[in-house]
Amino acid sequence: MKKIILSAVLTLLTMTVAMAETNDRLYMNDFQVTPGKNMKVDIILDNPSSKFIAFEFSLMLPDGLRIALNKKGKPDASLDEDRNEDHTMTTKDNGNGHYKFVCYSMENSEFNGTEGALIHLTLEADAAMTDGVYTGKIEGIMLSTQDVDIYPADETFTILAGNATGISTISSQADGSAAVYDMQGRRLTEAPKGLYIVNGRKYVIK
Repeated sequence: MKKIILSAVLTLLTMTVAMAETNDRLYMNDFQVTPGKNMKVDIILDNPSSKFIAFEFSLMLPDGLRIALNKKGKPDASLDEDRNEDHTMTTKDNGNGHYKFVCYSMENSEFNGTEGALIHLTLEADAAMTDGVYTGKIEGIMLSTQDVDIYPADETFTILAGNATGISTISSQADGSAAVYDMQGRRLTEAPKGLYIVNGRKYVIK
């Protein structure tokens, strides 16, 4: 019994270390949508520390945005052919913009490569979606190797809808007169084109 308990403790410690030290990420870049239109976006896996064989996570989309349906009436989500070996992915629509993704390999095959697009999505924006700034989230991420499960941090991303009311050009404010942060909360000394936070508000540099 003591050996079993010790083995379980060591397993938990190994998983905790993997969770604490991992540099692996599953994320989406910020993007812009046009109400009433569809667009292609990617979910990206960067895994410099490990070779993964499976994953699961939840994708949260804001009101007015959903994964479009394919010809079979299923969420239009597919594994990138260059990363996929012999994996099977299931995408479940749980309603209210909440999608669950689960992927595995019967042969425990590893995904090809260590960075780049993993999943391609087609998103559909309601015609009535109000112009503005929205936030999406990837949460409950679990990436599995042949030996251990790794739990990267949740990832948020920003969606600009339409003309993105309330978004301003900040080129005059990005010269050090105001604190400028990227969408991951890192303070910047220079701000090229992109989406940023200045004095607690979101701006875009064009």
